Amino acid sequence: MAWHNWFRDECGKKCKVSTRTKLKGETYQALANFKGLAKQDPKSISLKEFTTESLAYASATYSIAKVDMYRRTLSNSICESNL
Repeated sequence: MAWHNWFRDECGKKCKVSTRTKLKGETYQALANFKGLAKQDPKSISLKEFTTESLAYASATYSIAKVDMYRRTLSNSICESNL
């Protein structure tokens, strides 16, 4: 029986990787060297970029009325953040 590491990749998909070890101690050592579990720094974007990306996604996914609602909400957020 080999030990396995479960993790989520950059797309959020659940993945399993075998450590190819049978001993728990060796598994912990393999886990320490495993790069798939290393936390990556989150990407930082401005509110303006977020608005642009969100509205592009919404216009491709939702109805025109829903996109207008998002546009109004996000424009109000931008105006309030400048205060």
